[in-house]
Amino acid sequence: QLLQRERLVVRPRRVLRFGGAPAASAAVAQVAVGLRFLAVATRPLAAEGLAASSASPPATASTASPADDPTASAPERRSSQVFTVGVFCEPGDAHALRAWEGLAGVPLRQLCAGSFHCCALSTSGELFTWGHPLGRDVSNGNLLGHGPIPLPAEHAPLAQPPRRVAGLAQHPVAEVSCSTYSVLALTTDGRAFTWGDSDGDALGHDEDECSAPRWLDAPSLRGQNLAHGAVAYTNAAVATTDGRVFMWGGNAWERGIAAGRAARGPSEITWSGAPPCYQCTSVSLAWRHGYLLFHKRA
Repeated sequence: QLLQRERLVVRPRRVLRFGGAPAASAAVAQVAVGLRFLAVATRPLAAEGLAASSASPPATASTASPADDPTASAPERRSSQVFTVGVFCEPGDAHALRAWEGLAGVPLRQLCAGSFHCCALSTSGELFTWGHPLGRDVSNGNLLGHGPIPLPAEHAPLAQPPRRVAGLAQHPVAEVSCSTYSVLALTTDGRAFTWGDSDGDALGHDEDECSAPRWLDAPSLRGQNLAHGAVAYTNAAVATTDGRVFMWGGNAWERGIAAGRAARGPSEITWSGAPPCYQCTSVSLAWRHGYLLFHKRA
């Protein structure tokens, strides 16, 4: 999955060929890394105008729009591609570099990956997921958000191709975050939806088997316009643009940054706050630490 001939690459090395063609024939827009696979979104250089970065700026409830990206040219919509290479979960999922037809021509705002699955967010707020629906330790909820897996427990499901998450069809998504076994989606109207494995209260609600997006309608979040969020293992955090932070999870296995709170669901984290002239523009979370990024208001 390193796109190199050698099995071990100890230093960064430029990829010279991509999809059977010289790598210079396409511009890499975004990259996401799973446990044993790599996902790459590209755009044709003609659409890039041989310019610099093609990644879309971070979206928030105030900036994201269900309208299509006005900056995406017609050639870009026709020729942008999403590739993966590696193994999603089972040996039968192993694949060489391949493009996914279901995402061809879809201009993307964000590409992210959990250990066994991938999420692609379009500039119009449509969320697509693909990969393995349960993962190696068998999640108690569908990681792809497409509903319960209609298979007997003794039959391991195969990886699934990209498909739009129907449960969010009426809720344009502004931002998405993946953990090993959970997914968090923030919508353009400032709401949070979660699905996947519920161990450790990782989803922020009491649904034990959550296989489709569920609105996180916790009392502490009511009336809050959530702008950014992140998940890490069984921990999760969301923030408003003015820097109010709410966390949940961390109550099982290796626990983590959200552990030790009195509440099982989302609760606000008290801190000194940022000056009112700054707004939160990003949340990053790891096992036992996290970051809030602020920019000065225009």
